[in-house]
Amino acid sequence: MRATDLPHRLVAPVALACVTLACTPGGIALDGDDGAGESDTAADEIGDSEGSGSSEADSSSESGTDEAESGETETETGETGETGTETDTDWGDEWDDEDDFDTGTLPEPPEPTLNFLPTKRFAFWWDDTFAAEDYQLFQLLPGAAEAQPLGEPSTATNPTLLHQPLFRRLGASYHVRACNLDGCTDSDPMVVDAAIDGAIGHVKASNAQGGDWFGWDVALSLDGQTMAVSARREDGGVGGVGGDPNDESIGKAGAVYIFVRDAQGEWSEQAYIKSPVPKPETYFGEHIALSGDGNTLAVASPWEKSDAVGIGGDPDDHSAQQSGAAFVYVRGGPNLDQWSFQEYVKASNAEAYDRFGMSVALSGDGDLLAVGATGEDSLSTGFDGPMDNGWDVSSIGAVYLFERGLDDTWVEAHYVKASNAQGGDNFGEDLSISADGDTFAVSARYEDSGSGGVNGDQDDNSVGGSGAVYVFHRPDGPGSAWAQEAYVKAPHPTHGARFGNQIRLSADGDTLAVSSPEENSGATGIDGDPLDTSADDSGAVFLFRRDPMNQWSQQAYVKASNTGEEDFFGAGLGLSADGNVLAVGAHEEDSAGVGIDSAAAQDTDELDSSGAAYVFAFEDGAWSQVAYLKAPNTDDLDDFGSCVALSGDGETLAVGAYREDDTSKGVNNPPEEGLAFESGAVFLY
Repeated sequence: MRATDLPHRLVAPVALACVTLACTPGGIALDGDDGAGESDTAADEIGDSEGSGSSEADSSSESGTDEAESGETETETGETGETGTETDTDWGDEWDDEDDFDTGTLPEPPEPTLNFLPTKRFAFWWDDTFAAEDYQLFQLLPGAAEAQPLGEPSTATNPTLLHQPLFRRLGASYHVRACNLDGCTDSDPMVVDAAIDGAIGHVKASNAQGGDWFGWDVALSLDGQTMAVSARREDGGVGGVGGDPNDESIGKAGAVYIFVRDAQGEWSEQAYIKSPVPKPETYFGEHIALSGDGNTLAVASPWEKSDAVGIGGDPDDHSAQQSGAAFVYVRGGPNLDQWSFQEYVKASNAEAYDRFGMSVALSGDGDLLAVGATGEDSLSTGFDGPMDNGWDVSSIGAVYLFERGLDDTWVEAHYVKASNAQGGDNFGEDLSISADGDTFAVSARYEDSGSGGVNGDQDDNSVGGSGAVYVFHRPDGPGSAWAQEAYVKAPHPTHGARFGNQIRLSADGDTLAVSSPEENSGATGIDGDPLDTSADDSGAVFLFRRDPMNQWSQQAYVKASNTGEEDFFGAGLGLSADGNVLAVGAHEEDSAGVGIDSAAAQDTDELDSSGAAYVFAFEDGAWSQVAYLKAPNTDDLDDFGSCVALSGDGETLAVGAYREDDTSKGVNNPPEEGLAFESGAVFLY
């Protein structure tokens, strides 16, 4: 304990910190603005402070005042999140400044406890102590010089930190300061250790069944409050929104589930979404995308079979195998909780085996939709060229841009081809659109050029399957002309590296992350030796930045801290809005580590394809790995990390494990090992 004689500022209990303040029935929840020491405090919940977690009290993990140190935090670097508190305190009572205690009596130090609750909540509690007039919670993040206050002093004795970025909290410490007019006394610190795993969110479908592959793809809104999850092999036979989830009459039709986070940090399923006309083995949900506000959802089904063309055709047709389709849904209603089908989208030149919908992306406002068709076979190049299909070569690939007007009608605006279109390149394998809708990137993971770096020789076809990414830009915004801005390759292309398997753009379009999960270097960490070919299919991620002159260059070469053969680092990829937080999944990584504090076990290789996720941050002018993550119920063949998604602020991370096996249903229900083979799950950190 430590007594201080710092000047005591008596604050009436109602005068709480007001950084982006939102009132709730139980008190006040404040959203931190990433300023050091600014968090939410209220009477029972301290909202968003780069960490979170809350569920049922009887499922929580407790860490007392003598817990061992571990974890990461972000106070000193400006990463203090939301806080909020609820309490039974009568906020209307006034303190008697003069007569509460005798002069010269310091408060007894509090003896707080810390419980880790799903999802992403830290719950504190302590008894009132002798001579204390008010209390203040402090947070010390790893690497920070000093602890920062979370909110203003109050009489609350049970604050809860909401929406905590668990991957940055291991090793953080917290203490409570009790004060009166004579001074303050601090509690012993509580250090975040392995018990933090109790705050990991565990999300399953409400109708989870073996073989559904829930968690095949995942998307988060920018604010991290809406999450879409696909189950590409789900068997429901009732079309549309909110149908019977227990109807299993159409095998592998696919489904998408919407989850939302409420003001108390609790997640729940909001919608169960199917194709309007479910068909067997069409894999609705192969890929999904959300608008920035989470109110527009695009769902791809590249195996869809209708021979319709263009917008609003007849989906009830089965004559064009793997022609593919995309479906648009919107959220509305008085409480913004009602989902409805808006549009059925096909290519204007749709043909069998075009696989329209192999990728899908939305702009921040949801009004620009991009859809990739990797099997399309026109040899035109650039924008809006001839759509004359029927060449002897296949899988050249194309991308289609659709725009939504003020009347909510959709039109096909542009037809986009690679500048060096060739058979087998699979242009359109993945897509990403900047939030402002003025930059988009397209990958062709089987492109063959051997020219490395940015804007090299596109006609060099010496390295088969090396992969490429194309960046397109309209510098004058909507209504102006699009043009190809960059042709991007790995610095040292290698055969079969699949550069461009996953791509992500930052909100402003100035940062591009590109994964290459079949890259072979045995390097580890940042900017190692890419010419070391000692670890086949270990995988890598490449980061590129655009300067004010619209010139692109490579910024970093990223490998896992435990690079291993056939880990496929880069199978999943996520990027924060500012481009400074990167999440990478390696779904066939084999360690036996568990949860957040698992670095010591990262080289064990005991559980085949259990999978892992890695978080990197760009701080002080350099990239570094800040977290190595495993599932809290790690098991072999779960493929944890097959997909990942980050919220815009980089503080909520969703990780899919589509082959996870437990039988629980819904959110944060106890898992039961191995009884629903490959039902799938998503974990929230």
